[in-house]
Amino acid sequence: MMLYLNFEGVLHPATVRFIAGLSPELNFRGHHLFENVGALASVIATIPDLEITLNTWWTYHTGIRETIALLPSDVAQRVSASTIPHSSKCNEFPNRTLLASQAAQSDSQPFVLLDHAGARYPCQVRSNCFFVDPVTGLGDERALHALSTLLKQH
Repeated sequence: MMLYLNFEGVLHPATVRFIAGLSPELNFRGHHLFENVGALASVIATIPDLEITLNTWWTYHTGIRETIALLPSDVAQRVSASTIPHSSKCNEFPNRTLLASQAAQSDSQPFVLLDHAGARYPCQVRSNCFFVDPVTGLGDERALHALSTLLKQH
């Protein structure tokens, strides 16, 4: 099972600012970066064959290794790929949802695209999308339970 993971709106509110030369910054009072990563870790701990492909702008702005290093080890060790390379390796600005859709469809294993409700994916993969509220993300117990149930069914 492959989980395509966006950070924004899933692990923290979808209000991160990326400014060249500076660390990404969450622009939402009362919340902090990666506040829901523990919830994600609890779900994936119950699914031993689950892998993660990063599908986040963090890899574009900070690099893949640097992004993985921000995650707790129990989540980081599940990361096997990224849909978006670092900006230094891109000739043009990538389309995050299109890249994830193409990667997921080209792989033979079951997949879930985990993203916030504002994300727009092509119709061919929408049945494999799990959308969460862009503010609460996996901090919503109902969403967390539904995601866990969905992943275990695959």
